[in-house]
Amino acid sequence: MATTLRYESKTCGRCGGSGHYSYCQSYGTTCFSCRGRKTVLSKAGAAASAAVDAFIKANFSVMVRNLTPGTLVRVEGVTRSVVTAEFTGSYGASNGVPYESWMVTFNKPIKSAFGAYASMGLSGDETMVKAVAGADWAAVVEFAKTLKKGVTLVDKP
Repeated sequence: MATTLRYESKTCGRCGGSGHYSYCQSYGTTCFSCRGRKTVLSKAGAAASAAVDAFIKANFSVMVRNLTPGTLVRVEGVTRSVVTAEFTGSYGASNGVPYESWMVTFNKPIKSAFGAYASMGLSGDETMVKAVAGADWAAVVEFAKTLKKGVTLVDKP
């Protein structure tokens, strides 16, 4: 049985729950507050979501220089598999230690407001959050159980 987390939400106050607001040439009438979803996180839901995100980042992150092909990572809210993580050179320095430049390529493009991309340049010291599943997800669920409010655990078959 899979457990999912459902964060407390409320009807979007900007669009009144319609998902639409004023017209924009780039996005049509999509409400920018709820992104067309008709609801937004409540104060307690936002706090719970931030706490779970911080837990995941603290426990399931990997430095860019340590990425290997096949590692599943979360980028812009979607899961992607790392195809390559290549060192592309050094630049600048901090206290005599040069910054490392890396190019990470993913198995599928990632859609963003600026278009789709399948690779990104990062510093070797940056971290990426791994996609959490199995025993790791069970640890996240146990952490979510410790939160006082804002999140509900939903068991799905």
